[in-house]
Amino acid sequence: MKTPRSQIRRSIQTSFLSISAAAALVACSQWASQWSSSQLPFAPLSVEEASVKLNYAYVQGNILIPYCINCHGSDGGINLESISNIRANSQKILAAIAPPGRMPKGSAAGQMTLADRQVLYDWVNSGAPVGTGPIPNPIRTYPPLSDADAKLKLNYTYIRDNIMIPKCVSCHNNTSKLNLEDFATIQKNSHSILVAVLGARASMPPNRPATDQVPAFRSFNESEYQVFYNWLALGAPEGFPTEPLPPVQPTFADIDKRIFQTHCMDCHEPGTKTGKGDPLTKDGLVGADGSVKAGDPDHSDLIAALELTGPPPTDPDALRPMPPAKKGYVRLPQEQIDVIRLWIKNGAKD
Repeated sequence: MKTPRSQIRRSIQTSFLSISAAAALVACSQWASQWSSSQLPFAPLSVEEASVKLNYAYVQGNILIPYCINCHGSDGGINLESISNIRANSQKILAAIAPPGRMPKGSAAGQMTLADRQVLYDWVNSGAPVGTGPIPNPIRTYPPLSDADAKLKLNYTYIRDNIMIPKCVSCHNNTSKLNLEDFATIQKNSHSILVAVLGARASMPPNRPATDQVPAFRSFNESEYQVFYNWLALGAPEGFPTEPLPPVQPTFADIDKRIFQTHCMDCHEPGTKTGKGDPLTKDGLVGADGSVKAGDPDHSDLIAALELTGPPPTDPDALRPMPPAKKGYVRLPQEQIDVIRLWIKNGAKD
């Protein structure tokens, strides 16, 4: 006598459910062997381990950089390069790393140990403290400054005038994603900046390909690296009260020093491809073939180029937006364009 098909189907379903239940019990028993009811989701660190590991420097160097930053940098969902972002998203991070551990993914998932997860969980759960740990090994370090140099240089006014403005703000001003003209932004992102400038995979200042006509980059010398490292390692202190920057004056001397030299000379330095044909000198700008029409900013190509937006035109002879966004530069702040306008309106004389 044959068994009815419906009975065979029920038998198969029962067997499948039994196998699934057994698999689930095995999985649960595996987790249970690691996480007892008194240790969920992770066993607490010992006092000794906590004193060494529950600080930003340790977590950044031993967990975030090796396992997380490749996917969670400035372009990857929650940016784990920023301690403020970590704190703001702490509950999401805790849920992602607790068993069964949705993060990290890919090869990092198999490399990140349970001990690493425990440290990361405890650190985030305790408020992601900066702590007092050393700067992690992936950061290139420099010796402390002398007392005299530290007193003079480890403050925001010195860093702003001698490093940020000459080296950084041509790309990172108030029209960019990371405004390095703003002290609060620098202080909030001090660890991310430290990694970008001095980390094992340093990306700033940006190297450009040899085929690019723009100079390689606004390089730091070793003494500037030393000052910058020591300042950021201290958490980017303001130091004595910041001396405000005076407004740019509508004179060529001030515009050249504060705008052209800072934002434009990567391309317009004499000897570069564009600098040779369009020098940003007073005579070059106001001369017969220059881009400034004295007294008439609305018909000056300099102003038109600074105020153009959108992609560059396909016509090679057409006016192009300046500074060039495709090379990583950002538009000049409007107040600086307005100063150049006023200089031209006044006759572009001084």
